[in-house]
Amino acid sequence: MLQLLQPGPKLNPGVAVEFAWCLHYIICSQVNNALLITHGALSTLGLLLLDLAGAVQRSEDAGLELLVCPVLRCLSNLLTEPAVDAVGGQMELRDERIVASLFILLQFFLQKQPSLLPEGLWLLNNLTGMIRNLLRPGPSDTGETSL
Repeated sequence: MLQLLQPGPKLNPGVAVEFAWCLHYIICSQVNNALLITHGALSTLGLLLLDLAGAVQRSEDAGLELLVCPVLRCLSNLLTEPAVDAVGGQMELRDERIVASLFILLQFFLQKQPSLLPEGLWLLNNLTGMIRNLLRPGPSDTGETSL
């Protein structure tokens, strides 16, 4: 399923929308999100977000909101998983282009699809929380010791 969401010339928007919603429902079921994270779900969804932002900048907006919504939800939900820290998934989304893409999409859809604004803000909240956790000093940084 993740392979069918890879951005590029072979990406079929209609199929991608269906698979993105399926992935969203799978993630919401919380059956094994750690497995999805280890198989590259964060990087795939992050690359797809970059691709979608590029598409709206080229004014190729025909139905993109149908794909943007589940992609935002999938990323937001996965970022709340403990496995993100455990498998180093946060490194995949530290690219500043992710935040820039999010703002491009929010600006583009603000008037056309205002219902996407809460979805995007939720992702922004989870991204900033993830970054805050990365910047929090660990035991070795503060002189603390662990048993």
